[in-house]
Amino acid sequence: MNPYGRNFAEIYDRRFSDYAKRAAPHLIRFFSTQPHINSYPRVLDLGCGTGHLAFHFLEAGYDFTGLDLSPDMLLKAEERCRRHLVSGKADFVEGNLSGFEIPGPFGMVVSTYNSLNHLETQAALRGCFQSVRLSLAPGGAFVFDYHTALGLRAWAGDEASSLEGESVRSHGEFDETKGRAVMRLKIAVGNELFETVIENQTFSMAEIAKWLREEGFQQVRFSEMSDLDKTVVDPEKEKRVVVIAS
Repeated sequence: MNPYGRNFAEIYDRRFSDYAKRAAPHLIRFFSTQPHINSYPRVLDLGCGTGHLAFHFLEAGYDFTGLDLSPDMLLKAEERCRRHLVSGKADFVEGNLSGFEIPGPFGMVVSTYNSLNHLETQAALRGCFQSVRLSLAPGGAFVFDYHTALGLRAWAGDEASSLEGESVRSHGEFDETKGRAVMRLKIAVGNELFETVIENQTFSMAEIAKWLREEGFQQVRFSEMSDLDKTVVDPEKEKRVVVIAS
């Protein structure tokens, strides 16, 4: 079931898009330094949401394809990037991150805001890694952020906020033994109330690195979004880690 329907897509676009805006300049700078960028100036975004990251890459001059499971999220992305859709620089595709076929080659495949934590099994993650390998250009980079157990535990906390007639209440639970978190959201917009449930899964970073290598990635390192040149030695001590595989 897709929890990201029209109502949630509207709320997400207004209230949960700041991370993509903050990540964009760091990812664009990283991509701009890659030696193959002139040959493969295309980017694929897994879990593109409402297209904020896409917009920044497109404005920087790159071709961009966004993949998301939610048609309502994709509609918002298409609205945001309409000018680039018309020019043929942008493309948005509905599909599952655990297995997709999108013709490449892409110089970089990215995924932000913990989108890969939505993949709940080893098989789903490895299916994603296999699909990425088929889409990547030779020498291309796969860059994604991921909530560790420490981060997912914090994510699952209770929270309440309100802004301009909207209120969001969340109640989360984290299963330490399974590495799984369940977040229940109650959202009120004016007189309209709706609820949704979001599930996230985390695996150890050692397992993530192992599965990436087994799927054909030769180099795997851990970093942080604010400085993608930095190497994080002990990723389990971080709440959110950026994985860079090539």
